[in-house]
Amino acid sequence: MTQGGINPSPPLPGPQGLPAISGTGRTRKQWWRWVLRKLGGGIRDVELTSEGDIDMLTGLPFPEGETHEADAFDDTVRWMLHRWGMRKVIQVGLARGQSEYVLPPEVIEVIDVTLPSFQLPSLDSDQFSYTYFSLLFGQWTNPNVAPMPYSDLVQRLQYLEEIGRIFTTDRDWEWYPRTRTLQIMPAPQAMGGLGAGSAIGACALVTIWSREFDTRSLDPEEESLFSRRLLAEAMITLGNIRSKEDSIQSVGSEKSLNGADLKAEGQEMIESLKVDVINWKRAVPIISG
Repeated sequence: MTQGGINPSPPLPGPQGLPAISGTGRTRKQWWRWVLRKLGGGIRDVELTSEGDIDMLTGLPFPEGETHEADAFDDTVRWMLHRWGMRKVIQVGLARGQSEYVLPPEVIEVIDVTLPSFQLPSLDSDQFSYTYFSLLFGQWTNPNVAPMPYSDLVQRLQYLEEIGRIFTTDRDWEWYPRTRTLQIMPAPQAMGGLGAGSAIGACALVTIWSREFDTRSLDPEEESLFSRRLLAEAMITLGNIRSKEDSIQSVGSEKSLNGADLKAEGQEMIESLKVDVINWKRAVPIISG
């Protein structure tokens, strides 16, 4: 229920905006406990180390990031970012005369760049305001004055579009992944009242593949792929541990281990995921009417 019947604006894109959280909100710890349960945790011992566990050799907690839990998440997230990808839109502030912009470390690849449209400084900032708020069409808001014909509005908008083409040039961009640099060519010059050396004037919207991966905001398709790959990585690691020995001695008997079976099942899951990640998109609905 929104106040005043007005829907709230969505979070702004970029590092200054609020995170848009969807999904189940399941954290890394919750996902790892789910993996351990799938492998029999709670009923039998699962020989995988978790963050916070004590190293029996040193008597100290394992260093952060040096456990089976961290390895499984690292391998799974790397696969998800490579095969599925996390798409995101960020804002990049543009400055007069500057053509190269260093993007945040999270940027893996730039997909598209949307540059601000050109407007003459003496006119309004966007074409959608001309009809009601500019001097050109101010009489449309005056009930005592008849509005201009629609054809005149179309002609004026066409004129504004044409002068934008005359006084500017079509820009192109290039992404350099080694230096995380986005190059916009030619460098922006006409940007309102910006002077030379000014900070940020206008912003470009940059669509990227992001390095950031949040387990709390996975949608159903992403959650399914992520959970299957995480479980497969844990199964292969556990299989490698158990395959060191064929059996272990327990009270009164000898117990065989299933290392080879775990590795084979985990590898089979990974091979299946290679196909599913390519085909896993909803079918396009039939357009009728």
